[in-house]
Amino acid sequence: MVEAADMVKDKPLSNIALGEDEYWAYGGSFGDQPNNGYTCINGLFRADRVPNPHFYQVARTYQNIEFTLVGNNKIKLRNKHFFTSLDEFDYSYEWMEGGVIINKGKASLADDILTIETTVAERKELILTIYAHIKQEQPWAEKGFVVAWEQFVVSPGEKNTLSTDAGKPSISLTGNEIRIEAAGSDYVFDAKTGALISWKSNGKEILSGALEPYFWKPANVNQLQNNYNNRLGAWRDAAKQRILKEYRTYQDEGIQSIEFKYDLPVGALYILTYSIDGTGRLKINAHYSPYKTDIPLMPKFGFRAQLSPSYDTFAWYGRGPHENYPDRKSGYMIGRYKLPIDSIMVDYAKPQDNANRCDVRSLSITGKDIPLIKIQGIDLFNFRAWTYLEEDLEKADYPFQLPDRDYINLNIDSEIHGVGGNDGWGARTMDQYTVDGNKERSFEFIIEAI
Repeated sequence: MVEAADMVKDKPLSNIALGEDEYWAYGGSFGDQPNNGYTCINGLFRADRVPNPHFYQVARTYQNIEFTLVGNNKIKLRNKHFFTSLDEFDYSYEWMEGGVIINKGKASLADDILTIETTVAERKELILTIYAHIKQEQPWAEKGFVVAWEQFVVSPGEKNTLSTDAGKPSISLTGNEIRIEAAGSDYVFDAKTGALISWKSNGKEILSGALEPYFWKPANVNQLQNNYNNRLGAWRDAAKQRILKEYRTYQDEGIQSIEFKYDLPVGALYILTYSIDGTGRLKINAHYSPYKTDIPLMPKFGFRAQLSPSYDTFAWYGRGPHENYPDRKSGYMIGRYKLPIDSIMVDYAKPQDNANRCDVRSLSITGKDIPLIKIQGIDLFNFRAWTYLEEDLEKADYPFQLPDRDYINLNIDSEIHGVGGNDGWGARTMDQYTVDGNKERSFEFIIEAI
């Protein structure tokens, strides 16, 4: 066990990193009463001086230069410094097409206006990133250090769609299983629940557990202090308790579809539609329509699946590389990132919800001797991935108590409840960063194995 207070200024990092049999302690770990719990170890930096994910949001929020795009090649600056001129910084830009840098250079400053070279993207999303760098080395940073930045989505990319001219999938019904096959992809759905219970690519199984609707998100420490589990508790088992009303299969323009209709116990109609094209790509569409008016806030709107434990690496086009949430995402650049599962998860000293990435356009998951999974959003989505379950997070007081399950627990969501924490003693997440259970909503994405 290592005390948080054991971090001193002149102690080298190598001496304060945790050993295999150590963990960071906090209030109550020593049987001390009264105590202040986790609040002694929830700052911007961990006790070993590694930045917590929220550090990057604070740095972004505190930046003292604002950027506004005012033309194809003009950016207006607003200086929020009291005693520092904009001339004391260098400026640069990058153009990204589909997440790949295609052009970059230095920007010239005149009368608070930056001028850059323009570029054009024909079909892919085009994003402009502007940076402000310090011109001279400072005691706290090297020359060229970025002190402010901004991104602008200049033009959207084309939306992902299924193919209507790649042949027709085959469909069969055996007992309670509906099987659809196309181009080496084999999908099996449970006719009683509508869950995707098997997904094979060229004979190799991808799933260790069903892909199906899921609405629960474990609380973080902020939310534990504002009765989150009780306020949103109706959603914990809402997916498990869904009641199938009917299902139907149909084919249109070479695309085979299955539509399931459910009643959710919270008081809503839920329609889940799977559509497979001749290339083996599967589009999943979830539509939620409440028929009550007093439904609690929804923790998240999306799906959960257990993947084969052979999957270990995540590559995505979205915000990153660090964990981010709807109310804490402007500090994380849109780009292409790649991390192992251990770096996707965040080992907070007190286990809690973690690992989300926002505004994801596409996600690829790879492993050894197993097909690559590709998930493409019709619109932006979120993902989280762990080697444990939600229930494991809720039971653990320390990271070493989290088990390594024999699968990867993956959540894919269109919307998710924000982290909150406007104060440290119970303030709820701001309304605009919650998911209203009384509003109609839809979520659509495409999966494929390569």
